[in-house]
Amino acid sequence: MTPLAVIVINWNREELTRGCLRRLSGWRRLRPELWVVDNASDTGIEALRPAAQQRRLAGGRDVAWNISTHWRADDLPAENQIGDGFFEVDYVPGTAVVLRIAAIREFGYLDESYFFGGELADLCERGRRQGLGTAVLVTVEARHDTGIAATWREKLYPYYILRNRFLFVRKLRRPLLVILVPLWTAYGLLVILRNALGGRWREAKILGLALIDGLLGRFGNRNDRVAAVLGGRGNGR
Repeated sequence: MTPLAVIVINWNREELTRGCLRRLSGWRRLRPELWVVDNASDTGIEALRPAAQQRRLAGGRDVAWNISTHWRADDLPAENQIGDGFFEVDYVPGTAVVLRIAAIREFGYLDESYFFGGELADLCERGRRQGLGTAVLVTVEARHDTGIAATWREKLYPYYILRNRFLFVRKLRRPLLVILVPLWTAYGLLVILRNALGGRWREAKILGLALIDGLLGRFGNRNDRVAAVLGGRGNGR
């Protein structure tokens, strides 16, 4: 069995995914086993559009305490450097991740309860508790072209990024629930109020759904609830 497997996630980007697979198949020094996981793509191929604005992100900070959890590559603290180009972080972004299969077998797979955002932070935290480190290599770069999915993703993101904070702290910060649940509830109410005052009523309602679902423990795929507010497809990511 090959020591390396590459898993490519596809959602309505067949052409792009095929191009990625062609490039991976051309590797000579490493010959990985290739897997494609399709995330409930719609029937047919939609027109491609330019990629969304890209940011060079490199790892993340503790999801339980930080509103903005992304480190930019140029902002990583010097004290976090643990080797030539390697920096220790709380979690790695999901665009491109290298995992040891033995470690996954020991502390488990991604938690599908998150559905969209937070599952890598959860996985890295569980690994840390088993004595494993998490690091990024800033001398390499991977690009995530969200393409035609970008608009829908941007609409879903505010819902899941707020709701999933409650899942993360319930699972991994239980001794601090008395502090963190009120903290994220207050933050949720603040952003709901800010959107409502700005006349962004749909966004305020979506965040309200996120806050209610987070407090009541309703996790997993809730796209249909968001789609009911926005009007649009509710499957996949």
